Amino acid sequence: MVLCLRASGEIYEEGKGIKKDYEQAQKYYKMAAGEGMAEAKYKLGMMYKNGKGLEEDLMKAADLMLDAANGGYPDAQERMGKFYEKGKGVGEDRHKAFEYYQKAAKQGHERAKGHLRRLNEMGDAPPGWNEK
Repeated sequence: MVLCLRASGEIYEEGKGIKKDYEQAQKYYKMAAGEGMAEAKYKLGMMYKNGKGLEEDLMKAADLMLDAANGGYPDAQERMGKFYEKGKGVGEDRHKAFEYYQKAAKQGHERAKGHLRRLNEMGDAPPGWNEK
């Protein structure tokens, strides 16, 4: 059931075979998120981040992303790394950025791996980060 809710949200958000309807997308994502689905929390968070069909709210986006990231969803982990690195919706915290990039990278997330390499090359990596 929860997969159907998330899929319905995607259909409305992306306009797959129907007219885009962000209000309906939010409705379905909220229902799936209410059932604990991390991916739906991430997608709803992205709608808040980008102001899709609602007012942009980086704090609300970060709250949803954090919940999804802590639920193990790698796209949300990578996004929380960016939020912490840039101080968007949360306080800037390089250590937490690395933690979330690492969590996503351990699941094979390529962008997160790239962020870790970039920050290491800039000299911003904590000591021993790549041994973890």
